[in-house]
Amino acid sequence: MTAQRGLRQIAQDVWKKYGQSAGAREIDGWKLPPIEILDNIAEKEVGQADNNQRARKIEEALKSYGVTGKVVQINAGPTVTQFGVEPGWDIKTREVREKDKDGNVTTHTEEVSRTRVKVDRITSLGNDLALALAASTIRIEAPVPGKPSSVSKCRIQSPAQLACAAS
Repeated sequence: MTAQRGLRQIAQDVWKKYGQSAGAREIDGWKLPPIEILDNIAEKEVGQADNNQRARKIEEALKSYGVTGKVVQINAGPTVTQFGVEPGWDIKTREVREKDKDGNVTTHTEEVSRTRVKVDRITSLGNDLALALAASTIRIEAPVPGKPSSVSKCRIQSPAQLACAAS
């Protein structure tokens, strides 16, 4: 019951500060506050350059954890942007030493095997990718049927929104 009383006090304080709007509606005994208590926040345009920068951050974050991958597709939406990430290759090499005719030892690297990066290695880095992108959430869908890539869905940092005015 005290929570109810606290909410009523907050509502009364709002009415005192902003007054009652002409077309105030009442629902279940509650008067809706005036629309003026909301601040309009300027819409932030997220352009292709921002998405390309995020794609580079995804690739760099993966690389810093020893996972190669490349962003091959970007689908931008109003609040969620999808990044198609194609897993790279795990390449195993060995060092080969050979003697030439004069007895000098030369060394070169030779590829032993090449396998695709396991999708589990990418999906396990979901939280690390969210941190690198400063994204509120990130969801990785893998595998994507019919495509050789996994899809990372990132929530854009500041979607268009209305915020409550500070009093």
